[in-house]
Amino acid sequence: MSVNAEVEGQETLKAIFPDASDVLIQNALRRSQGIVDEAADLILSGQVIEGTGEQDDEALARQLQEQMDRQEEDNAATDAELAKILAEEISESKTQNDFDELLAQQLFLFHKGTPPVERKSADELPAHLQRHVKGETVPGFEKEFGELVLPPINETIDSPFGIINCGVSDLKMEKKVVLKPEAVEVTLNGTDRVVMIIDDISASVREFKWFYKKETFPKIEDDGVATAKFEKGRMEVTMAVSARTGAVLVLSSVFKIGQLGTKISFIYNLLISAFDKSIQAALEKEIAEMIEIRLKKESFSDNDL
Repeated sequence: MSVNAEVEGQETLKAIFPDASDVLIQNALRRSQGIVDEAADLILSGQVIEGTGEQDDEALARQLQEQMDRQEEDNAATDAELAKILAEEISESKTQNDFDELLAQQLFLFHKGTPPVERKSADELPAHLQRHVKGETVPGFEKEFGELVLPPINETIDSPFGIINCGVSDLKMEKKVVLKPEAVEVTLNGTDRVVMIIDDISASVREFKWFYKKETFPKIEDDGVATAKFEKGRMEVTMAVSARTGAVLVLSSVFKIGQLGTKISFIYNLLISAFDKSIQAALEKEIAEMIEIRLKKESFSDNDL
């Protein structure tokens, strides 16, 4: 088999995998050169069939043809294996991009009322969207919540007894923040906005320090440690889906506490304040630098002091 025949035999693979054409050509050249080298080695090493005249030529031709036939069989197996490897690599690299682009196009065209090519039905589309958004976003929220470290909070409150200075410090979220998959809802808003609602969020604040102190008569002060846990939390996240790549960008988030339990009641509003001022900044920085966290403040009685 000549080098040209070997190269020409790769045209089908080159058509399927144009990016790999150089690799295939080089591979063919190396294999063909190898056949020539092996034939030369046979002659030089004396492994050809001995004979005279025409018999020598025929025997040499048969031996070389047998050697080339065996090599061609090996080459065919190598080509098939190479094609399979190239197909898998190209498929893996394109699958995610193709899915993202198709998803973005489906969303845009579906909401404009234009039937897209190979469009999913109205019932199937939300399932694709939910799998995509949940897979990309929910794990990030769980991770970032679990790593939050909140700065100390100091407040001055007006109680029936006078002005009291109080505060909390060493606020750290527990690593285990529960986001239940069945409590995640994904809806569409416009052509490129996705709204994700996560209900029934629960998490705990590790043991933290607290204090209060009244400077005027009658002077009172105390300090200690406490823990806090919030339940029935609700987060509403608005995201933009890129029409070009399908990438998700978090635009805003509103977080509301359903129930907040603490061991010392007057710490309640301090913790609300801590979340309001600190979680917002932390998540903006860590998740998308654009997330806004606002907690619904709940009143408490001064008699709880």
